[in-house]
Amino acid sequence: MAAGRVPVQLQNNGSEPHQVMILRLHDGVSIDRYLSAAQSDEGSAGSLIDNSGGVNVVDAGSAGTGYADFQPGKYALVCYIPSGDHVGHLHKGMVAELTVPDTAAATPIAGPAPVADLVMQDFNFTLPAQGLGTSGTYRFVNNGAEAHEFVVMRIDDGKTLNDVLPYLQAGFQGDKPLTFAGGSGGVEPGQTGFADLALSPGHYVAMCFITDPASHKHHAELGMIAPFEVPA
Repeated sequence: MAAGRVPVQLQNNGSEPHQVMILRLHDGVSIDRYLSAAQSDEGSAGSLIDNSGGVNVVDAGSAGTGYADFQPGKYALVCYIPSGDHVGHLHKGMVAELTVPDTAAATPIAGPAPVADLVMQDFNFTLPAQGLGTSGTYRFVNNGAEAHEFVVMRIDDGKTLNDVLPYLQAGFQGDKPLTFAGGSGGVEPGQTGFADLALSPGHYVAMCFITDPASHKHHAELGMIAPFEVPA
C-alpha cells in the first residue's frame, strides 16, 4: 500500500451494520496484542494505536466512502460494531492487516475540495453553518485532546432521539429506530478526517463512540451528540 490520503469505499454485503476503522499500530505492537487489550479495556487500548480515518457505520446492503491517512507502518482494519451477543465484530474475526512499507512514496489524491468543515472537540461537535444537506466531501477537524469520530444516523420518520438512545445504550439491540449513514472514522488530536456524505431529507443525529480512557465512557455519554436536520 502506498502512503498518502486514500479514499476507501465500504460495501456492506453482510446482514448487520458495519464500519471499517483504520488504525496505525504503534511500532512493535501486533494486531493480536491490540485485540487482547481492546477486549479488556477499549479505552486503554487506544494507547497502542493511532486512529487514521476510515468509513463509519453503514447498514446492510449500503455503502459509504471515507478516507485514510497512510504513513509507513502496520495497520489494523477493524469493525467495532457489536453483534446480538454484545461481542464486537473485531473479536469475531472482522480484522485485517495492511502494511505501508518505509519505501512507499506519498501520492497526492486529486479529489473534490471539501464542501464544508466540521469541528470535533472534547466533547462536542460544531456543525457547518450551512448544515449537512449538500452532498460531497466533508472535512472533520479534531480540535480536541482525544481521538474523535463522526457517526451519522438518520432517525426513522415518526421516531425521536428518545427512541434512538435506548437502542444505542443496549448495544445496537432491539427495534432499530434509525438508519446508519456513514461518516468519518476516528482521527487523532490535531488531525483531520474526510468522508463523503449524501444525506436524504430528515432528522439526524451524529455521535462519537470512541471510549474516553479516563472515565471509560463513550464520548457520546459525555455529551458528544449533535442532532441536526436535512431539509427537503
